[in-house]
Amino acid sequence: MPGSASSTGCGSDTGGIVAGGRKGGALSYAFFSISFVVLAVAMTLWIDLRFRRLSPSDLRAGGLRLVAAFVAAQVAVPVATWVVAPLPSGVGSWTTVGTGFAAMVFLMLAVVWMLRLAQGLMGGMLR
Repeated sequence: MPGSASSTGCGSDTGGIVAGGRKGGALSYAFFSISFVVLAVAMTLWIDLRFRRLSPSDLRAGGLRLVAAFVAAQVAVPVATWVVAPLPSGVGSWTTVGTGFAAMVFLMLAVVWMLRLAQGLMGGMLR
């Protein structure tokens, strides 16, 4: 049946009504996931290009930032979920998604920095 939860692929049936009373479809999990990752990559590249001075100058500093990014990615979302547990579900969900987005951007940024440092170390060997 059109507009039902089974035909849209999402877990709840909203009747196709979105904010402002307009008729619309549900956002699929696949589209949200792909958009989330693409926007995180875009944000990572923008931060890297805009704030070049934040990048580490040596391998030790880069390694420390990479370890910090991995720890933040593992700890940030569970802590945010615990902190926002008493809040309404919409606020808690978006806070958790935002925290996950920030952790993902930091992790990708640390990886880009480490790749750039490794490329700089191997620069003479590739020619």
